[in-house]
Amino acid sequence: MGSNPETPRKCYPLWDKTTGRDDQDFGNKLAWERPESTFPSPLSTGQLESGIIHYCLGRKLHRSGYLSDAANFYRTALERYRSLHAEDDVIVADILNDFGVTKVKQDQHSVALELFENALEICRKESGDNGTTTMAIILNNLGSALDDMCKPSAAIKMFSEALRIYATREDHMAEANTLRNIGLAFQRMGRFKEAEDTYWLAMRKFTSSVHVVDILPNIADTYAGRRNYDEAIRYYSICIKAKRRLDSNAAVADELGRIGHYYAAMGKLEEARQVCNSALVAYTGLVGCLNLDVANAFNNLGSVYMSSQQYDVAFKNFKKALGIALLFLGDDSATLVVADICHNIGLIYRSQGCYHHSISMFMEAICRYDHLFGDNHVKSAESVHVLGSTLGECGRREDAIKELKRAEKMYLMAYGEEYIAIADVLNDLGLMYLVDERFEDALEALQKGYNIYKKILGNGHLQTRKAHDEVRRTSQKVSTRSEKSKTGGRRRCRG
Repeated sequence: MGSNPETPRKCYPLWDKTTGRDDQDFGNKLAWERPESTFPSPLSTGQLESGIIHYCLGRKLHRSGYLSDAANFYRTALERYRSLHAEDDVIVADILNDFGVTKVKQDQHSVALELFENALEICRKESGDNGTTTMAIILNNLGSALDDMCKPSAAIKMFSEALRIYATREDHMAEANTLRNIGLAFQRMGRFKEAEDTYWLAMRKFTSSVHVVDILPNIADTYAGRRNYDEAIRYYSICIKAKRRLDSNAAVADELGRIGHYYAAMGKLEEARQVCNSALVAYTGLVGCLNLDVANAFNNLGSVYMSSQQYDVAFKNFKKALGIALLFLGDDSATLVVADICHNIGLIYRSQGCYHHSISMFMEAICRYDHLFGDNHVKSAESVHVLGSTLGECGRREDAIKELKRAEKMYLMAYGEEYIAIADVLNDLGLMYLVDERFEDALEALQKGYNIYKKILGNGHLQTRKAHDEVRRTSQKVSTRSEKSKTGGRRRCRG
């Protein structure tokens, strides 16, 4: 049963915008071009047509943003096909795949994962190891879902299998997009050099100038991940110039926002303020004032003012961001923005020594991240990290150490041992141990952090040099204590 694996069936997946045909045409292809012999007998034409109609309506509803309704229609389409005992039909794989895409949009990644896996199982039964274009699309979607769930290693396996299929079929555009997905997964793991190399491979596969320009921000972010902000800004600037060359009215607010963020990280606060203001103006001109992108722009601007210790102005911007985001509460994207703003407000309170309010805001942020992604998810790790550091600053060192270890575990489970945020956590943990004069524990944590900085940032980076100096000073303290212990021991023996 099913299509010949040597002649891939044209399934026209949901996101395929190259076919230029509408859903009625799509339905006709499913209903009338497919040989009846491929369906189990006896065939109920009414049930089949009902399944096709529900599937096409689900696609239209998805495109219009009615995700819950789309999911219901996909579910009914599956029931119609299953009533025909056609659970293993390749069209069922299409429905499962599109149903999974809808669930991803609804941030129901676990459900989406199961749908993609079921679709993949059907394709494997149909085509074996040969693979079809449909199978490659499902593998890509499965990989993206795994990556969204912070399982980048598993995601890369799926992407690599899809890449093999596309390479066999010499589909260079699909190869490029899949390579880009692999790069994003490497980037999520903190393997920034591998991510950059993969992005360059993808760029060589792209044939359109628009796609080449779109990948420049990814390359820029690999430099930012290695804290080479000058190079990151350079690539974003090239991207803006290229976009405006292709289209003088091109939207560049996202790129401006990232440049402002990197200027702030470098301590170039005046440049950061100017660029973030430009991003805010660009967003409001593009989408109006009441939009989550505008909320994010106010949040970024607040972060810049916070970095320059203008806390009152920063707080005003955070309040504007929060006011806009709360209008959309109930939307998961809005919940995420609110969590980010709570985190930043917590940083302001911490900078002002208002530890009680700071801790409350960090816990509020963590609660919202947990609501979105589940308990102890890596999305909340940064807030857990700063919560631990704040607890340490107000004298609650045992609680602080507990939270810092929790943050380290979150990052380790998601990204492995060589992730730069782990080095940041270990550095703070080592300093916390130093306050308690637990020099051996401090040296172990600081040494691990230094090793990560050295591998990712290189020996010459300022952060690596600072970490090395801290390791050296702590090592001297350990040696001094050891010498005192030996000297004390000999005196007791002689006595």
